[in-house]
Amino acid sequence: MELSIEVLKDRQFLHDFRCGVPAMDRFIQDGLYLSVLHHYCQAYIVKLRKEVIALFALSFDSLDLDEDDKNDLMTGISVADTPLLTENYKEIFLSKPHYPALEIAYLAVDERYSRQGWGRVIIEAIADKAQT
Repeated sequence: MELSIEVLKDRQFLHDFRCGVPAMDRFIQDGLYLSVLHHYCQAYIVKLRKEVIALFALSFDSLDLDEDDKNDLMTGISVADTPLLTENYKEIFLSKPHYPALEIAYLAVDERYSRQGWGRVIIEAIADKAQT
């Protein structure tokens, strides 16, 4: 599989991109680049060989965790993975009220490639990259 992810540099292809959801198609064609220009998000294209099959946008966010959320996270009750913390960092981590996060602001797969598992593959690639 020759999948590559690149920063969106040329917005020209956005005019022809179709994911099959009319409202999302309109946003991609008319509004996504404005979101990038105004620093709301950074957009990326996903290519299979040389063909664009998807696009996504990432933005920075934060999580606000209260004491119950932190307890759920540390005891494994939460659906999120328990953070791997050293003993000397655990107290610092748990004392923070806000935690940085990366949000997938938009994700759209070309309608010709929909329902083939590409969305899952892209999300896994984003998560892998964010953790390295």
